[in-house]
Amino acid sequence: PERDSAQVLREYTAAFDPTFLGLRADAEGTQRAATEFRIFYEKVPTGSSYTVNHSAISYVLDDRGRLRLGLRHEQGADEVAADLRTLMKQPS
Repeated sequence: PERDSAQVLREYTAAFDPTFLGLRADAEGTQRAATEFRIFYEKVPTGSSYTVNHSAISYVLDDRGRLRLGLRHEQGADEVAADLRTLMKQPS
């Protein structure tokens, strides 16, 4: 949250897809979200700046905001599509 302004986040997410939404909060809100989603992150100093080590997972939420699927970054398109097809067959 110290360096990722709304504008920086907007530009970052647009590089993936212009319809993506990036969410941001202060340090406390970021920690709450990380706890809720069970993700890991840590700030790592790199000289005069820092980098952030973090979990790499994408979440699929249903139309009620419930977590339905976690996608690992190493999954291929076919595996993701199969997971999504399975999920779409299940009652919500």
